[in-house]
Amino acid sequence: MRKVKQIISILLMLSMIVTLAVGCAGGKTTTPTPAEEPKKEAAEATSGETYELIFATHLAAEHPITKAMYLFTKRAEELSNGRLKFKTYINVELGDPTEVIDQIRIGVVDGGYFTTGHMAYYNDKLNATMWPYMFESYEHAAKAYDGEVGEYMKKMAEDAGFKVIDWMYYGFRNMSTNKPVNKVSDIKGLKLRVPSERVNQLTMSAYGAVCSTIAFNELYLALSQGVVDGQENPIATMDSANIQEVNKYIAMIEYTFFTTGMVMNPKKFESLPADLQEVIVKASREAAEYERSIFVEEENKVIDKFKNQYNVTFTYPDKKEFMEAAKPALDELKKDYDEAFVKEWLALIEASKK
Repeated sequence: MRKVKQIISILLMLSMIVTLAVGCAGGKTTTPTPAEEPKKEAAEATSGETYELIFATHLAAEHPITKAMYLFTKRAEELSNGRLKFKTYINVELGDPTEVIDQIRIGVVDGGYFTTGHMAYYNDKLNATMWPYMFESYEHAAKAYDGEVGEYMKKMAEDAGFKVIDWMYYGFRNMSTNKPVNKVSDIKGLKLRVPSERVNQLTMSAYGAVCSTIAFNELYLALSQGVVDGQENPIATMDSANIQEVNKYIAMIEYTFFTTGMVMNPKKFESLPADLQEVIVKASREAAEYERSIFVEEENKVIDKFKNQYNVTFTYPDKKEFMEAAKPALDELKKDYDEAFVKEWLALIEASKK
């Protein structure tokens, strides 16, 4: 599987180089230099030298994460007095998230906004950030991100081959279906599109769902044709994929919390002059604070839109029942890791609640 991914990334790299080379004929776009090439030390960089970075996200333009990426690139260009330039890609212009995160890791793409789940392919300990009911609220998540939990997560990302500058909300994952869900038994037998991460697969299976892995960009068609009965995602992601047009029931079970990182290729980050590294950190922090500030407000606006414009019915099941039903999945997930890691991670989470 990893060889296939690497071949795909190489093909995408060649395709992107051709695309960017064509773009150079009509503008300022330049062909990216992979981060593995010999880097210039910060001390050798001239003050007027410019650097063009390629950043990407798989999300649509209206998603809070995409808005954060645009703010980051804008502020980084301003704070660097134009020495940093960015070429950005959204939706799945460079491929699906697993392909693009691979491109970031090998240095074809310089950075982007992707979840711990996307990075977990290279360090499965990152999957622990998504275990059922780890985070109690958005406020709890923010406190954890900016404390020991966030630093611990950055170290896990570093071990996976990524430089994470900041953490942001991707959101609590809820369930959309073609029938109302009020209790766990209502899920039994439902065909759900579920991403390949074990936490999603095991938890939804524990709830009695029949899980199907379908590419995100094929999800709308699969729902409209009845290939699957529903899916699970954060509200903002459902909106970006127009799920409300094909599923008219959403159960707010908030069974897992997904985290987005502002991710860079470590070698690319280290190759930049020290002052530009500082610019990236500052601009990233501004974008992260902005994303966190608008995320819940945007989510509530989307819920109102779904209700008023698309006649979507929301249900609010008792989460205690869902937490109890998820325990077998959590027990199974813990078996993937050594006891010392499980104890350390859960202790950090508990401490962040105080």
